[in-house]
Amino acid sequence: MIRYLFYSVLIIVLVGCQIKPKTITQTEATACKDFKTGQFKLNHKLFGMTTTIVRNDSTQVETSDIFGTSVEFTYNIKWLNDCMYELTPNPTFQNDIDMSDQSSMVKIRKIEGNSMYYKSYRDGKRLRSNSNKMTKIEKN
Repeated sequence: MIRYLFYSVLIIVLVGCQIKPKTITQTEATACKDFKTGQFKLNHKLFGMTTTIVRNDSTQVETSDIFGTSVEFTYNIKWLNDCMYELTPNPTFQNDIDMSDQSSMVKIRKIEGNSMYYKSYRDGKRLRSNSNKMTKIEKN
C-alpha cells in the first residue's frame, strides 16, 4: 500500500513540475508582428560594437564592424509563430565560412516601445550574450 501511495505522489509531483510553454496573448502577438521586418540595431556592451540587422519576410542580414572590418552574415528566417523564429545561415552568402550547423532559435520575451527583448537558443541550449535587446530603427 505504501508503495502505491509513493508512486501516486511521485506521479503528481512530476506532472505538476513540468514546464509548460507560455501561451502568447493576442496583444503580444500583435506587438511581435511589428518586429518581423525592418531595420534594427543591436549593441554589444562587452565588445563595444554595434550590429545592424535588416530583416524581410525570408532573410535577415547582419552587418557588424569588428576591429575596423565590416563583416556581413545572411540568414534564412522561418517564423514558427508570431513571437518565435529560426535563423539558418544562408551558405550562398557566407564568404568562406562554413556555418551550416549554426542555426538558432529566437524567442521574443517582451516588447517595450521600439525595443524587443529576446532569448536565443542553439541545439536546445540558451546562448548567453551580453545583449538581449534589439531596437527597431526604421518603421515599415
